[in-house]
Amino acid sequence: MKYVHLGCGLANRLFAMMRMLNTYKEVTFVWEKIGREHITFSDLFETSLNIKIQDYSPTSSIFIHPWDKYSYGEFNTSSKQQIHAKWRSNGIGFNTIACCLCGKPMCIPQIARYIRPHSSLLDDLQRIRPYVGKSVLHIRHNPLEHGYSPKWKHIYRLLKTNFSYIAFENGHHLKYLNSFVKQDDVRNASRNRDTLEGLRTAVFDMYALSFGSSITSTKNFSTFHQMSTCIKKSRGLSKWSRAV
Repeated sequence: MKYVHLGCGLANRLFAMMRMLNTYKEVTFVWEKIGREHITFSDLFETSLNIKIQDYSPTSSIFIHPWDKYSYGEFNTSSKQQIHAKWRSNGIGFNTIACCLCGKPMCIPQIARYIRPHSSLLDDLQRIRPYVGKSVLHIRHNPLEHGYSPKWKHIYRLLKTNFSYIAFENGHHLKYLNSFVKQDDVRNASRNRDTLEGLRTAVFDMYALSFGSSITSTKNFSTFHQMSTCIKKSRGLSKWSRAV
């Protein structure tokens, strides 16, 4: 049995799940704390995959994937011995791995098709879908991460494009985006990723962006819009998409 601790943001965790499910025959995921509240995977997503997701691992040691060695603060390593060793192919020899991405983002549509947004979001996603056309925009804004906060003069240039939907993280940006279709048009959005409602707002945007034909992001290397693209690829295989 392989235990994989999932940390960092939502998209990172989903990418790591796909990679590890594609790598190991038996894997149990450990959903690390996200936000101020005790928010679980099932609070945000639903799945028909036969997977185990829990909030602890019974092992006494943990190996942090070298790809995420600078994100060690994302994982609860208390009462565990941290293993310092070179990464071996497929993590052979390490029973417990901690990672955000476990390597570069890997989209596996055959797995993504079975990961769906929380049921409380489905009706509103159905309402917004007809208004999401070809071009959609993701404004990546996380002041805590260097290089993720674009200047408004750059965003203004992007807004000259006729985007049919805009997803954004900073609630203060709302006043600049009133003329665009956004999540706030169908539900009360909370742009605070420390709370359950704030994280459900992020999940909503992730799936709403996937309705667009062309997804633009202010940060190309952000995994958030990359996950939306992955969801889009899985849509033709997915039953949930027919409902929304």
